[in-house]
Amino acid sequence: MDSSHLKMLFGESIAVVDADRESWLTEQCAGDLVLERKCLALLRAHEEAQRAGFLAVPDPTAITAPTKAIPEEPLDQPLDIPDHELIRPLARGGFGHVWLARNRHTDRYCAIKIVDYFFDAELEGIRHLQHCTERHPHLLPIDHVGVSDARLFCIMPLADNAATAGKVTSPSEYVPCSLETEVKRKGPWTESAIADLGVGLADALQSLHQSGLVHGDVKPPNVLRVDGRWTLADYSLVGSADADAPRGRSAGYTPTEGGGSPGADVYALGKTLAFASTGKAPTDPCQSTPMRSELRRAVERMCSTDPSARGTATQALQDLKRVKHATSRRHTRTLVLSCAALIALLAIGRMIIAPTIVEPPSFTAHLFRGNPAIDRGRPAELPGPASPGDGLCFDVRFDKSRHAYLFACLANGQIVLCAPDTSATAPMRTSTLIYPEQSDEGVTAYWLDEGTGAYLFVLVTGTADLPAFDAWQAQLADQNSTSLASTWQRALDQLPLPPQPYKLRFAQGKQTDAGTSRGASQRAVADQPLRDMLASISREKHVAWVDALVVPVED
Repeated sequence: MDSSHLKMLFGESIAVVDADRESWLTEQCAGDLVLERKCLALLRAHEEAQRAGFLAVPDPTAITAPTKAIPEEPLDQPLDIPDHELIRPLARGGFGHVWLARNRHTDRYCAIKIVDYFFDAELEGIRHLQHCTERHPHLLPIDHVGVSDARLFCIMPLADNAATAGKVTSPSEYVPCSLETEVKRKGPWTESAIADLGVGLADALQSLHQSGLVHGDVKPPNVLRVDGRWTLADYSLVGSADADAPRGRSAGYTPTEGGGSPGADVYALGKTLAFASTGKAPTDPCQSTPMRSELRRAVERMCSTDPSARGTATQALQDLKRVKHATSRRHTRTLVLSCAALIALLAIGRMIIAPTIVEPPSFTAHLFRGNPAIDRGRPAELPGPASPGDGLCFDVRFDKSRHAYLFACLANGQIVLCAPDTSATAPMRTSTLIYPEQSDEGVTAYWLDEGTGAYLFVLVTGTADLPAFDAWQAQLADQNSTSLASTWQRALDQLPLPPQPYKLRFAQGKQTDAGTSRGASQRAVADQPLRDMLASISREKHVAWVDALVVPVED
């Protein structure tokens, strides 16, 4: 189809009276149904843009079909994008399509959105939007904007691969990781994870609204994970906050007054967080979602049917920050109580043989930022507070074959046995412990993705057999130490999140300084209960050394 002919026909049809335009267009197209369909789409978009302002696009449900049946047109042939190879289409909407692409020079994959028809005002609006996304970590950035063959294209980072929980290894198996696919694959999120997500997205909406823009289509499929960070994406319906025309009516995510306003964005965010909590489409009132009172009140406010009671993105951000702070303190308290339970369980499992280890183990931890599956280099030593989605790996060397456990107390209160890989068997006997183990595909890691707060990793070393992890848990269930847990709970109220990771080492009930705990010894006495508990483990006859790593995880 000749694009110049389409442009000429479009320009002439604007001058025709509305009542006669469709019949005039049918006559001019002379049976070319594809040409007629494209020209009609341009006219609808032009009319909507006249009403809504820059960057506005027509609501697909509001576009009336032509009076005659017009067959669907297959995907257009891909454009010649400079320095990029278009591999396969990922999605198609009413205003363009998204391709999986690869840079010919760097071999990096990316997403390229191609818009078939656009106006100068829309291009200016995209420039405004691009400037806004460059400044915010939770808005999907637009790396490049260009025009080829009279069509607009935008190059953006590619979402993580939902099929492999990492980067793209096989283009044919790539599935974009969205909030929708993640919840369907793993189930509803924890309150802490929802609060973290909500703070990032509310902050992103606040940035858009302060720039005079509205997103217009906030929903789980449009929240993508890119390099481990959740971002707001799909800018098809972004428009001016001053425009009156509604844009987008996604079922369940649009308030009764319609979309296309800052208040509608806040409403859609509340429904999106409710979906993360339940895993179900928001057809029922958000009051039915199984959330704690703090998060429930914040979501109920965002989902109010009264726009004046709903609040702004700034107010939603403040509410969600309070929820995040409350959940962080609660999870830290749960973490320490779990540590107390584990230590009491260790005290129950006394062994007859008293081990003697001449040399303490070399207990080294490394932090990955990004995806270690494609990082071929050596990881760096722990530099400071970690972020959600970072990974840890451990390298432990003993002077000779020893019995050992490596377990973690996570920020969400869970206790996880890292090594050995099953809790129903006896602990490992080894002289080298690499966790997680490296493979030919690259370096794996233990992901810090269970929310923000303090993570505790404990290595217990001995020379005699230790009971299986499941057996320890069964013993703990029979002898619960309520008074000890109460003592820990009181201590937790004053335990701040450390400014950086630090290590502790104990032998025979005393803390030792092997070059790893000097910084920790300078901290306030707020973590003294933790030191006491770890020291009590090292006093047991079957335990020779206890090493601990405290890792703060912050946004």
